[in-house]
Amino acid sequence: SANREDYVADMVFNFQKTFKEKHKLLALLGYSYQVQNDDGAYARAMGFMSDALMYYKLQAGETRPVVSSYKNKHVLASYFGRAQYSFKDKYLFTFTARIDGSDRFGKNNRYAFFPSGAFAWRMNQEDFLKDVSWLSDAKLRVSMGQVGNENLPNDAASEYFSFEGRNYYLGDVEKRGVNLGKFGNPDLKWETTTSWNVGLDFGFLNDRINGSIEWYHMPTTDLLVDRSLPGFTGYTDIVTNLGQVNNEGFEF
Repeated sequence: SANREDYVADMVFNFQKTFKEKHKLLALLGYSYQVQNDDGAYARAMGFMSDALMYYKLQAGETRPVVSSYKNKHVLASYFGRAQYSFKDKYLFTFTARIDGSDRFGKNNRYAFFPSGAFAWRMNQEDFLKDVSWLSDAKLRVSMGQVGNENLPNDAASEYFSFEGRNYYLGDVEKRGVNLGKFGNPDLKWETTTSWNVGLDFGFLNDRINGSIEWYHMPTTDLLVDRSLPGFTGYTDIVTNLGQVNNEGFEF
């Protein structure tokens, strides 16, 4: 049997104001909280003389029944804000900021700050291009922003104990043994991708012909990887932040 429960709570506040018909301001503040709970139990047996009892009499199997159970919890909490300003619908500015927290990371780095900013210039709204009839759109865009990645198992940064293969004898009775099953990493932190973009959107003949040209540069740092450990430690690997990957190119 398995059970999963997801709870999500979002609070968002919006503000909008126009000043002297030239200045427009849009602002947003928000908070988001999400928790996932998973639990379940499993039982298995083999070697039945008949299928008549189905799974209601697992003890009737010739092999010893295998039982297991689990419980997981994952929490995400985010604070975010955004401000958009435009002047005469020609100069557009956008600023955003996020503080994201995840319990999948080490206790020293569960929260991270991710800012972004963008500027757009509608050149076709300028006086020197307004009378160009064949040009229906011309917008220059520049942006920079960061996002985080937490694509990890729930227990990636934490230590846990194992109950397998560590039994011992006390007198003539075999007892269940417990040992440290995995190293934890209290300094494990968010993987971060930083994106730089410069683009030009264009349209001709009332947008019968339109498109864009864009350059992007996207380095990803603090990659989340399983790092191998020497065999004498008694463990095979540990999740850590390591290395950097760069993506760069042009799009048309």
